[in-house]
Amino acid sequence: MKVLFIQKMAGVAGSETYYINLLPELARRGVSVEFVCVEHPEEAAKNDAFREELKRHGVVCHTFQAHHQIPLAVLWKLRGLIAQRGFDVVQTNLIHADLWGALIKIMRLGRLTLVSAKHGYAEDYQTAHGFDPTHLKPDRFSLITWFAGLFADRIICISDGLKKLLIDGGLVKAPKTITIPYGFDFAGAPHLVDPGGARYGDPQIVVVARLVPVKQHHLLIDCLPRLSERFPALKVLMIGDGALKDGLKEQARRLGVSERVEWLGFQRNVHDYIRDSDFLVLPSAAEGFGLVVLEAWFNHKPVVAFDVPALNEIIENGLNGFLVPPFDQTAFEGSMERLLADPQLAKTMGEAGFDTYGASYSIDTMVDKTLKLYRDLVVQC
Repeated sequence: MKVLFIQKMAGVAGSETYYINLLPELARRGVSVEFVCVEHPEEAAKNDAFREELKRHGVVCHTFQAHHQIPLAVLWKLRGLIAQRGFDVVQTNLIHADLWGALIKIMRLGRLTLVSAKHGYAEDYQTAHGFDPTHLKPDRFSLITWFAGLFADRIICISDGLKKLLIDGGLVKAPKTITIPYGFDFAGAPHLVDPGGARYGDPQIVVVARLVPVKQHHLLIDCLPRLSERFPALKVLMIGDGALKDGLKEQARRLGVSERVEWLGFQRNVHDYIRDSDFLVLPSAAEGFGLVVLEAWFNHKPVVAFDVPALNEIIENGLNGFLVPPFDQTAFEGSMERLLADPQLAKTMGEAGFDTYGASYSIDTMVDKTLKLYRDLVVQC
């Protein structure tokens, strides 16, 4: 079987990590795997390590550069590559590639087995409404999602919450849509800091998320004055960059908690910071999946998050973390305070998280389901 994957890239985040885990394992199982990275020339350096990692595992990589959202020259090259290499399945990842896949299917004027992988919805929508479909209205994102869905033979969603949004919102057809959660093995994650070297305070909270509205870092910062009163040596590590950084730093300064927060920006070795913290906080309005939850559990750390899709599909409240009613500041602060005050509880919940990670989110399970989907499609087509 030959499978081509297509994605517009501007660096590595959750969806790219999905590929790092899926594609090498498909290749190991005998699938001929190729990957197309479409990138703006100014973003090329951000993707180099990703490409090299795929190549190291036997994945053939192609790179096309584009300046526009509908790059006609790239579409023509993709059409030629697909025709020349005779792929059994083409999988697109995220909204740009989904649109390109649909257009290529039209251009080929022949059979093209197309799979679309959905990792989330528009961030501004998720920030305002989570995965509630009742607020959907025609806009560029919804129209592209609907249009691309017409031409996809199968649509993979990484969570049931995302699947429900797309189906109930009328953007995709239920019979062609399936949920396949992420599967990960973090054993090879980079470690650049010795154990204890990423410990800035005692106790310590870590947040691993881009500094963008949907992640709602401001809700955590609002809790810091009161938490700091009880835990004067408390530190919060903010891992990630984004447009809201200056505003969030100003919020911390205004509340008098600047010294409590370490703004560490993007870090390749996030596991070092999670390992040396007491627990992870993810105050997002919604998540397509919540990869960082699995990263926390791999390091035996519990998670405090709001009871929103898809976090409420993977976190069991009171077992491997706390799910707080959205967006109850008092309950949010109380859950964090409870873990800060009871290290043994945090340890017990972290161990439960590790057990959940191992039992439900293995790479083998994800690959098994994905391969079955491909094989069923090839037989049908």
